[in-house]
Amino acid sequence: MHLPRDPGEWLFMAILMIGVMGVGMLAVHGVRSHLGGHGGPMRPGILMSLATWVVHRMLSLGIPVSILGPMMLLTVRGRRSGRARTVPVDVHDITGRRYLIATHGVGAWVLNLRAAGEGTLRLGRRRTAFTARELALEEAGPIMHAALGALVASDGWCGDGLRNNLRVERGSTDPDYVTAARDHPVFEVQPTP
Repeated sequence: MHLPRDPGEWLFMAILMIGVMGVGMLAVHGVRSHLGGHGGPMRPGILMSLATWVVHRMLSLGIPVSILGPMMLLTVRGRRSGRARTVPVDVHDITGRRYLIATHGVGAWVLNLRAAGEGTLRLGRRRTAFTARELALEEAGPIMHAALGALVASDGWCGDGLRNNLRVERGSTDPDYVTAARDHPVFEVQPTP
């Protein structure tokens, strides 16, 4: 086995490994979304945890990742422990405003953000502190439709996974997304001055 000798080769190998793991993570995410079901908070399996770890490292290094939208690291204070918790999330920019959509349902980050009302989004060294407002269902549905409608209508694992998770169809309208928002909260995040 050949081991790299110069730093450039090490960097190339690291980027290659991250890329391969990223593709694997996308496949795991798709399978998990497609087969995940609809009950309670998502509990990641070993493969999903590994994929999340890879995406977390890539975002920490400032390497852009996009699954349902451009991803960033969300840091929010834990509602029970009070300690900072960081997870990768999809960030959706719609008509000049920024939103976080809980496409997998009410998980820990949703509960923590509800309790804290603020957090930080980060990509590499760039950090943005924000306050969060959970949208009422009537507001959340159209935002979710605008952010995810094209993906929901798409073929392949991404569209299948979203249709399964959100319980919407290719031709779903705003009222269908309002119903989906009951189990998939939407937060508007606004930078703090």
